[in-house]
Formats: sequence, structure tokens, C-alpha cells
Amino acid sequence: MKKTIILAAAMLAAVVLYVYGKIDYEHIVRQWDDTSLAKLKAEGNALLQRGQMDSALILYTIAGNKYDNDMDDEDKTLCATALNNAGYIYTFHLNNYSAAYSSLLKALHIAEDTGLKDILPTIYLNIGNIYTTYYDNDTAIKQYKKAFHTSIEAKDWKILLTTFTNLVGTAIQEKRIKDVRNEVYTFKRTSIPSMPMLAYSRSIGAAAEALLEGRGDSAVAYIRKAVTQVDTNLKPERFRLFTEMLVAIIYEGVQRYDEALAVAMDVERKSRKETSDIQEQTRFVISELYAKMGKADSSLWWRKMQMQLRDSLFRDQQYNHIRDLNVASEVQNADAKLQRSESRRRTITVALTVTAIASAVILALLILILMKNRKLDRQNHDLYRRNSEIMRMNENERKMRTSYERRITECEAEIDRLASQSPEQPPRKAKDDTMDEAARQNLLEKIAAAMDDVGLISRNNFSIEQLSKLIGSNSHYVSQVINENYGKNFSSVLGEARVRQACKRLCDDTVYGNLTIEAIASELGFRSRSNFVTVFKKVTGLTPSEYKKISKENLSRQVDK
Repeated sequence: MKKTIILAAAMLAAVVLYVYGKIDYEHIVRQWDDTSLAKLKAEGNALLQRGQMDSALILYTIAGNKYDNDMDDEDKTLCATALNNAGYIYTFHLNNYSAAYSSLLKALHIAEDTGLKDILPTIYLNIGNIYTTYYDNDTAIKQYKKAFHTSIEAKDWKILLTTFTNLVGTAIQEKRIKDVRNEVYTFKRTSIPSMPMLAYSRSIGAAAEALLEGRGDSAVAYIRKAVTQVDTNLKPERFRLFTEMLVAIIYEGVQRYDEALAVAMDVERKSRKETSDIQEQTRFVISELYAKMGKADSSLWWRKMQMQLRDSLFRDQQYNHIRDLNVASEVQNADAKLQRSESRRRTITVALTVTAIASAVILALLILILMKNRKLDRQNHDLYRRNSEIMRMNENERKMRTSYERRITECEAEIDRLASQSPEQPPRKAKDDTMDEAARQNLLEKIAAAMDDVGLISRNNFSIEQLSKLIGSNSHYVSQVINENYGKNFSSVLGEARVRQACKRLCDDTVYGNLTIEAIASELGFRSRSNFVTVFKKVTGLTPSEYKKISKENLSRQVDK
């Protein structure tokens, strides 16, 4: 009931804020409506230089919205540039990546449709930066490559240097340096005038070339040299830390884990709040290094630290977005107080009328919403009980299987002992390529045991081929046994196994209470939150949020009893 009331209040507030927000925005648009695009962009640039991001964003947005297919190329360039600048502000100052991507896509469409080659490199670069924020480095590399080649064509050397270092750095992180071979050698051959960060970029290129030729030590030397060549006023410490982290990644690639760990630990210690995203990436590298060194406990601890920091960064981004919306709202409210006119009074009257009508509709819907919520709540609790029972049955089955496997092992040992004491041994039958029932049952038990191994099923891109190799069989037999015994394909069985582990985490607030649903999904190998929610609901009939909520309610009832 409390949530329903809050929802109703939010809907009422939305109606009022929509009307008042519309008044303020229309006022601002009218104020700048007759201003030329050139002046709008120039004023926006001046505000950006003074650090007045909100005001600059408004002018850039107004300029971008003036776009028309019939305007000349110069004005189209101004519109595309304004939208690109808006995307930059959204990305690096407001942390509103969805709005940034929307602005950049508009700028890209204008530039590509009109053939504005001079602005394309910057747009591709900014889009690539957004994809790295969401860890989609594959798409980021594609965008960086576009920015690289178009910047050479446009002779935009400043963008070329930034793009090249981002491209090579991302390729080294992903251990895909061969994918950028063409760009590395093209950059080496390109004549670039002297400018800040050129020496740095050349050293990064030399390191990439050394990696391509298998000279790991030379690559490290060039990377360390690049650290000393950072000559920018734009967050130089960030460049140094990111570059040092590449040393750790290179050492990891040649299995020099101790040296890689020492470098990564040093970068992690140097990281501060303003470089917390690099610190988060470094913690992931440290976790991977400990895993490869066979130190599972340390790897798990650093992965937990990484997840906590990622959650913190996500919450900060959301807070910054809300804060910026609040600033915009205050600006609108201040402007509203200055607008005293008959038009304003008529609009308020309309707003009150709309609010009254909306209130009546919302109140009429409240009863229906409550009834549906109660019915849905009962259904969800029934689903939760059924899933809990299935979990208990699976756990009992696992324990019985473990007990049977231990007993079978003992019996086989006893048989071997007795056979060794017998003077005569019956001849063994020749092996048959077909799989008998005993072999089939043995394979099924190995598959079931593997699906209970959380460390195994949580691997990214865990495949049936990897499973077959681990249990000493081939993918044909494994697929056959899975289909015949589970009535499902490998992907479905793997999804159910991961969901079982997710259910345990969602119910265990003591150990996993500090992790978000996104963190749990990532820990268990799901590609994204949406993929996790889809698979989870398909298996349990509930979303992860619903499952966790009902689990807490049941736990609370048990405590009260």
C-alpha cells in the first residue's frame, strides 16, 4: 500500500513538473530562438571554457535542435558540432551516458549524411569512449578504428593522437594487439607535426610494435618511457596510471605474474577518487593474476573489492545524474518566479485542471492496482516456495550423488583388490566406440558435478567444448547425454545451474548483501543484467528483485517467530 501511494504521488508530481518544466523550457527557447547558430555555438563554447556546464549544454542543445535538411553545410556543421559538444558534457561532466549517446548519434547522422568529414573523427572517438565505460571494448575498438582513419584523412592530428593511444591501450587490455596491426604501422609511417603528447603516442606505438614482434621486454621499456612523456594539462596523472597498468597487463600476457602483480598493486595504491575507474580496472587485473597464480582466496577477495568499487561508481553516476537534474530544475524554478503574466496564470489554471483530472484517474485506478498487486504477490510467493523446494531437492540429490560416487569408488577399489589376488583373470572385452549404459551414467554424473561447480560455470563464455574437455569426453557424447537426460540443450542447463547459484546469493544477505543484482550477474558469468533477468525469470518465474524481496520477507517472518 505504501508503494502504491508513493507511485500515485510521483505521478501527480510528474504531471505538475511536466507543465511547469514545459513553460520554462519554452521561455528559454523563445529567448534564443532568433539567435544565429554561430552565436549559439560561440556562447556555448565560452560557457564551457568558464566551467558553466549546464548553461553551455542548454545552448548546444538548442543549436542542435535547429537542424534542418535544407540548411547549408556550414550551418549543418555547427549543428553537428554543438550536438557533439553536448555529448562530451553529458559523458565527462554529467555522467549521463544515455543522453550522451543520443546526442552523439544525432551528430553522427548529420555528419555522415552530409559528408562532414572534419567532425567525424571526434564523434567516433566520443562514441568509443562511451562503449569503454560500459566494458564493451569490442565495439569501442571498432569506433576507435573509424576515428583513427578519418582523423588521418582530415589531418586532425590532436584527435589522431588521443584516438591512437585509446585504441592501442584498449587492444592491450583485451590482449588483441594483432587486431590493430594495420593501425600501428600506419601511425608509424604518418608524418605528424610537433605537438603535446606526440612523444607519448610514439612510445605507445613503439610498444605496440614490439608486442606484435614478440618483444615483451622492449614493449615494457617503451611503456615505461611513455609514462615519463605525458605532457598534457588534462588530468596527466590519469594518463600515467593507465599507462603503468598496461605494463602489468603485458607482464601477465607473458606469464610473469609476480612482476605484473607488483606493478598492478603499485597502480592500485596510487589511484585516488578522481581515477577510481582505473582503480576498479586494476583490481580486476589483480584478481585475474591471483587466479592464474593459484591463489583462489586472494583472487576472490580482490574480485569482491572490484565489485564493491564498481557498485560505488555506478551509484555515484546515478547520484550525479540526479544532482544535475536538480540543478536544471532549480534553474527552471528561478525563471518561473520571474515570469508574471496572464499567460502564466492561464497555464497554472490548466495545470491545476490537468492535475485534478489526473488525480481522479489515479484514485480510480488505485483499487484495481491494489487488487492486481495482491494477486501477483500471492502468485510470486507460490513460485518462490516451489523454487525453494526444487533447490532443496537438488541439494539432496547432490549429496546423495556424492555419497553414491564415494561408495562406487570404494567398491571399484575392492573389486580391483580381489581381482589382483585371483590367479586367473578373465580376458577384457575390446573397447567399443559406442557408449554403454554404465559409461552414459558415469558421464551424466560428471556433468552434474560440473554444473554444481560455481567456479566452473561462472566462467565467461563457458562452452560445451570446455565442459567436454574438463570431464574427459567429447562434445557429441556430452550433448547427447544432456539432451536425453535433461530434455534441454547445454545452454539451458548452464543457465539453470547459474540461476541456482544466484538464488543462493540472493537469499544470503550475510555474505552477499553488499552486492547488487548487476554484481551477482557479472560474478556468475551472465553477459548483462538484462540477460540475467531474462534467464532467471525463465527458470524461476520471478525476477531477481522479486525473488530477493520475498526471501527477505520470509526471513523476517522466521525471525519474528
